[in-house]
Amino acid sequence: MKTALFTVFVLIVFAVLFLLSFTPWATPEEWRATDAAGEPKPAPKSPEANAYLAGLSPLLFALSSVETGNNPTAIGPGGERSAWQFTADTWRRHTKLPFRLASEDPVHAREVAEMHLDYLSAELRTRGVDPTPEHLAAAWRYGPASSRVCAGTDYAKRVARLAASLELNFP
Repeated sequence: MKTALFTVFVLIVFAVLFLLSFTPWATPEEWRATDAAGEPKPAPKSPEANAYLAGLSPLLFALSSVETGNNPTAIGPGGERSAWQFTADTWRRHTKLPFRLASEDPVHAREVAEMHLDYLSAELRTRGVDPTPEHLAAAWRYGPASSRVCAGTDYAKRVARLAASLELNFP
């Protein structure tokens, strides 16, 4: 009796493994948000899926690239949502729509990103900080109060570099 149960168990395990072998798994490259050099890599999407990025300012494009590789459905470890990784508080500052839409509606997420960048620019000016791409990137990630101190971080420099290269290539 024990042998028969063990045989059935083994057959079930092998049947499950056999069925799983037909599942389309993501390649290791698709798991990573950055390439080998540490630069952001676009999410594997169809061209239509990234239509919301068309005509976007170089700085907002750079921010979404560094944050998530332009993945509009990204959800961060702390619950941040969208290609721009909005927190619930940031989302509510600019819209009354439910926070879940940040990662479900890329067009509205883009509008919120544009509003938030305008808000950060104005906030930096009131604090006497020039809203350069590096300062804006630091404010995006660390908040406007920390932008002057955090402008030299690797994150802020990467975003500013990418935005500058986009402006040179696509004036």
